[in-house]
Amino acid sequence: MSSNVVERLDAEVQDFAMRTRFFHEPMTPGRARNFVRQHRLNTRQRNSVLKLKVATNCPVWKVRLQIIDACSQEVIGDHEHGGGRAHWEILEGLGMHIGMDLENDIRSAEPLASTQMCWNAWNGLMATTHWLEGLIANTCAERANIPGYGVGTMREHGWFGLERERWGNSSVYPTSSSNSSRFTARRISSIPTWAGKQSPITPKSWPWKTRSCGLAARTWSFGRIISTASPRPETSRTHKRPPDQKTPTANQSSACIFPKTKKPRPQAAGADN
Repeated sequence: MSSNVVERLDAEVQDFAMRTRFFHEPMTPGRARNFVRQHRLNTRQRNSVLKLKVATNCPVWKVRLQIIDACSQEVIGDHEHGGGRAHWEILEGLGMHIGMDLENDIRSAEPLASTQMCWNAWNGLMATTHWLEGLIANTCAERANIPGYGVGTMREHGWFGLERERWGNSSVYPTSSSNSSRFTARRISSIPTWAGKQSPITPKSWPWKTRSCGLAARTWSFGRIISTASPRPETSRTHKRPPDQKTPTANQSSACIFPKTKKPRPQAAGADN
């Protein structure tokens, strides 16, 4: 990928970040609910259908696997940043955190006409064109998640760094007592998350944005940076064991199965004692 292509891609993403009203206007309860509904649908559609069309057309095996791996984080489970949950599941938790009903409000949501129009446009770029054009379509929608675009918090911490800040505002939370039992009182800003922060395995230079890195380096992170803070129900994987019920280490477990008892070696006939 030439530097001219990357520069043009950066210019387009910057233009998108500057002219999109959603990034520059206050987050309201209505916008917050609509964000949950539509972004949940979008992450499922892009990562179970659209990006996989690009992977199908891609002749480079390593890049194909990287696309599939990133899609699996979005739709199956993100063990790196999401605690094992898929990103659409995280968004469901985020919606319930602000008082939305899981079945009647979140899962029953239909795509807006504008959402469907975008999917149709993406499909034209990602399904029936050269795989490199599809790869650009894969990448450009993710680049706003990393620092360097827009202004203010978004430029410094990326799109979801901006969302973390905006969702910390109490204006997105219901005030009716009837909803008090349907969400946790903690604000989003009080819950640890990687949103808006650099991944511990990512170099400070953000390599997929630099001109000197290869194509695959820019594609490995599709969806990797996206993380939405939300309360997470306790599961068997997150349940903290009491101090007296510590999980045995690998060595301790193997010692239980294979005890280190020494047995006397049988001596050969005629051997000296």
